[in-house]
Amino acid sequence: DTFHYLQLCEEVDAVFADKRVCEDLNLQTSMPGPQDTSPARRNARQLTQEEITHIKRIEKHVAARVQRLRILLKPQFLNFDKCGRQTVTVSQFKRVFATLGFDQDLTEQEMDLLARKYTNMG
Repeated sequence: DTFHYLQLCEEVDAVFADKRVCEDLNLQTSMPGPQDTSPARRNARQLTQEEITHIKRIEKHVAARVQRLRILLKPQFLNFDKCGRQTVTVSQFKRVFATLGFDQDLTEQEMDLLARKYTNMG
């Protein structure tokens, strides 16, 4: 299984910026829904509604910490992604999160659940 860190980074970064704003400074943006992001997903795993709800809470927590501490997630993952495939292994994902201190806030089960959303089965 490979962890698609770019999807996580883009989802977390979407809270802060919309790339279309560069083209139209008067653009009013809204948060994307699952229907907006589903074409980009390569993950065929099925998650229960309870898991989805819990993952959303985890993502909000991660986004809040990223904003509060001004953490740049993507460069941390790039250290492990030497081939530029925008994926890392699940253990590398956990190492990145541990390096950034998320292991103090998230349980092993929560990191596994987050990994389930962003990993493919191939």
